[in-house]
Amino acid sequence: MTGETSEKSSLLTADHYMLQEMTRRFAENQFPPEVLQGDRTELEHRRDVAWLELSALGLTGLMIDEVNGGSGGTLTDACVVAESLASELAPLPYVASCIAGVAILSHCGGGPDDLRRVASGEKYSLLVDRAIDWPPQSPPIAWGWSRDSRLIGIGRDGRASVATAQTNVVDDWFDSLQSMTLVTDVVQPGGAIDDGATRALAIARVGCAAQLLGLAGRAMEDAVSYAKQREQYGQLIGSFQAVQHLCAEMLVDVETSRSVVYGAAAVVEFADVREAQRAGAVAKAWTSEAALRVCETSIQVLGGIGITREHMAHLRLRDAHLFARAFGRPSAIYRDLAVQQMTLSSAS
Repeated sequence: MTGETSEKSSLLTADHYMLQEMTRRFAENQFPPEVLQGDRTELEHRRDVAWLELSALGLTGLMIDEVNGGSGGTLTDACVVAESLASELAPLPYVASCIAGVAILSHCGGGPDDLRRVASGEKYSLLVDRAIDWPPQSPPIAWGWSRDSRLIGIGRDGRASVATAQTNVVDDWFDSLQSMTLVTDVVQPGGAIDDGATRALAIARVGCAAQLLGLAGRAMEDAVSYAKQREQYGQLIGSFQAVQHLCAEMLVDVETSRSVVYGAAAVVEFADVREAQRAGAVAKAWTSEAALRVCETSIQVLGGIGITREHMAHLRLRDAHLFARAFGRPSAIYRDLAVQQMTLSSAS
C-alpha cells in the first residue's frame, strides 16, 4: 500500500501513488472507526455523501471513457482506488459498481446512458447470487446499495441488462460493511458467457483482488505497528523470532499479491480474451488465499485485542472472506484452470 513497500513496484507511476494517497486520506476522513462501528443509519448516510464526493473527484467513472462522462482511466487506476478504499475499510461498493458493473456495461453491450449515470455518481448495484457469483441463479442478490439503485446484470442473450426492482435488506448476512439486498420482483437467469462476458469477469476478478490486497496490506501494517509497541516479559514482542517470522510471512503474501494484481490489471483489459481470463483467474485465486492468511495472522500477532469487537480486525477479516468468495472461490478457479490446461494439452 502506501509507504516503503509500495514504492518498490515498477508497475505503478508517480501519479498512481498520488491517487493512492488522495483516496486513502479521503476514506480515512469519511469513515473513521467510530463511524464504521457506530449506528447503521449514520453509516448509510455517510456512504451516500461519500459516494457523491467520490464522483466529484472523478473516481466513480475512472474506467469510463471521456465521451461517456468518465475520466478515461485504466483498470490499473481503478485498482489503485479499490486498494486504497479497502485499506481504510470504506464501505463503498466500488468494486461491484465501478469495476465489475462498468466492465459489464462496457464489454457486454451496455448503453452509454448508464455509463454516464455511473460516472455522475448515480447508484448501481451488481446482480449476483448468494455465492456472490454471476450470472446469478434465481433469486438474485443486489450487491452495492440497500435501496434506490439500478441493477446491472447479464441477460439471457449474454448482453448487459439494467433494471430497477424492489429489494429487501439481508440482515448483515455476511459483511456489515457491504450491502447485500434480496431482489424480490426480478428474476435474472444466468446468461450466456461469450467473450465480452468472459473479459468482464476477468476485470471483476482483478478488481476483487485489488480490494483483497488493500485489506491484507492494512492488516499487515496494523500487526507490525502493534509488534513495535506491545511489550511482553519486559520486551517488545517484535523482538521475538516467532513474531518476526509471522510478519515476514505477511510481507511475502502482500508483496506477491501486489505483483500479481497489478500485473493482471495490465493484461486483462487489452490482451487476448483467453489470456485475460487466465490472468484474472490467477490474480483472484492467489490474492483470496493470501489475504485470508494475512488477516488471520494479523489477528494472531495482535493477540487478545485482535479478537475484540472494538478492534477493526474482525471487520477486515469478514470483508476478506466476502471478496474471497466473490466471482469464484479459489478452489473452483483452480479447478477450472486445470480443466482448461488439460483441454489445451489434449488439443495440442
